[in-house]
Amino acid sequence: MKLLKVRRIKVITSKGRINRDDEVLLSDAEYENIILMNPDAFDVIDDVQKSEIKPATKAAPKRARTKSGHYQKDDVGTTDINEAWVGGVAPK
Repeated sequence: MKLLKVRRIKVITSKGRINRDDEVLLSDAEYENIILMNPDAFDVIDDVQKSEIKPATKAAPKRARTKSGHYQKDDVGTTDINEAWVGGVAPK
């Protein structure tokens, strides 16, 4: 795994589109594939071992939506579950 800084305007990776001056963590194989096509795409900041990778942080709370895409409202009859939020818990 390599921690990289993008030097080009944009680079398409398995993590999506990465813009200039953004940092991204890519596998060695993906790095090699991109470098073959665009040799000047990245600056290598650091070589990272698998044990050094931090676990992902908790995702931000999301509003629940109906089938038509509108926000779902909370059912006041259920006090232990908030239907307006994915996961049933409202952020504090």
